[in-house]
Amino acid sequence: MLGPLKEVMDHNGNMRLLDTVFLFQAGLTMKEKEMVYKSFQFEVAKKGQAIVNEGEKGNKFYILKSGKCDVITQAQGKTSELVKGRHFGEFALMDDIPRMATIMPTEDCELLTLDRE
Repeated sequence: MLGPLKEVMDHNGNMRLLDTVFLFQAGLTMKEKEMVYKSFQFEVAKKGQAIVNEGEKGNKFYILKSGKCDVITQAQGKTSELVKGRHFGEFALMDDIPRMATIMPTEDCELLTLDRE
C-alpha cells in the first residue's frame, strides 16, 4: 500500500548502514556513496546456514541489515556475535586472504553484499 514510500525508506535506511562502515566514511561524497550503494545486492541468509566458511576464498563483502550471526573459528569456537549494522568480509577482499572465521546466522538475516568486482 505504501509503494514508493517504502522504497524511499529502505533506500534511506541502507544509506545509513553504509555510513556505519568505516571503509565508506573516508571522504566519500553523497554521489560516490550513492554509486557504492547501487553496487550492493540484497541477500537473505537462513538460520543455521553458514554465510561464509573459515578458510574459503572470499569474493564478497557483507553488511548485516537485520538478524544476528555468530562468529566462529576452529581454534576458539564462538568468538563474537554480529548484529544489525555490523559488516564482515573486507579482509578477504582487500588482502586476498582466506576467510578467517565462519559466520553462522542464529536467526534469519538480511544482508547487503558487494562482489569483489
